[in-house]
Amino acid sequence: MYWGMCGKKSRLLGIAGALVLGLSACIPTSENPIATPDAKLDSALNGAWRGTLEDGGLVYLHFMRGKEDKLKAILVTRENPEDAEHEDQGEWAAFTLVTAEVAGTRYMSALFDYDDGEAVTGETRGYHLLRYAIADDGTLSMFQVDSEALAEAVEKGKLQGTVERGQISTDVRVTTPSQGLVAYLKTIDPTTLFNRPFAAMTRID
Repeated sequence: MYWGMCGKKSRLLGIAGALVLGLSACIPTSENPIATPDAKLDSALNGAWRGTLEDGGLVYLHFMRGKEDKLKAILVTRENPEDAEHEDQGEWAAFTLVTAEVAGTRYMSALFDYDDGEAVTGETRGYHLLRYAIADDGTLSMFQVDSEALAEAVEKGKLQGTVERGQISTDVRVTTPSQGLVAYLKTIDPTTLFNRPFAAMTRID
């Protein structure tokens, strides 16, 4: 959430992918969100959440309703939560979210708006696709898309887009329209495509 940037050290999403980890691959992006005609903002997300990343860093997410009835998310990470000397240091990113439920699974498409205060433009700007669930105990779990599985879907023609394979990373950009994304998700087990866990989050407000 960086749901991350290619070629940049970021702790925010390997989210384990989470945004503050150094990523070995580019975070896949989509030109269009996972969206259904009857989709509504998921009010169950509203509020502030906190989680711990695999490297021990803290991640905070604040979901709120923004202008034009859109769901916004602010993500803040702290690499050394126990280091008093750097307790006021961290990274942050802002996203506009689209939420949808497809075949009983909930998805969020996070449009990358700001990276530590800088507007995101060009090829970096796009939707980061995630699967999420809120357990009975209130835990919010999010799962990032598997870059290789998504690349294979594009290369086999199941989704439209481009795949650029480098020596150390694979860059995937999906161009399939929203209705096509929904149709594809109905044909697969979503846990095999969205299998990279983000930190388990608990509500703090």
